[in-house]
Amino acid sequence: MEEFGSNELKQKEKISPFQILIRQFTSSIVFILLAALVISLLIGEKLDAIVISTIVILNGIFGFVQEFKAEKAIEALKKLTALKAKVIRNGIEAEIDSRDMVLGDIILLETDLLPKN
Repeated sequence: MEEFGSNELKQKEKISPFQILIRQFTSSIVFILLAALVISLLIGEKLDAIVISTIVILNGIFGFVQEFKAEKAIEALKKLTALKAKVIRNGIEAEIDSRDMVLGDIILLETDLLPKN
C-alpha cells in the first residue's frame, strides 16, 4: 500500500456546469459557424445569420445537456465502485474494501449456482 497507493482511480478535477457550457462553444466547427455568421451579417443575409446562430445555440444546449448528464452518470458509477472484496492475505481470509487490495492478495471469486425459488 505504501509503495503503490490505494487501488482506486485517480480523481480528476471536477468540471463545473459553466465550464461544460463554455466548452460547447470552443470547437473548431463552432468557430467556422461563427465566422459564417459574421460574414452573413456583413453581406446582409439576415435569414442565414438567424439560421446559423440558431444552430450554434441549439448545438451548445444539446451538447451541454449530454455532457452534464454524462458527468452525473460517471459520479454515480464511482459511488457504486465502493465494493468489498474477499481476499486471502497472509493466509487469512478477510473481507476488505476493494480500494485496500494490494499486490499479493488472492481474490476469492464466488458464484451462486443454485436457482432461487
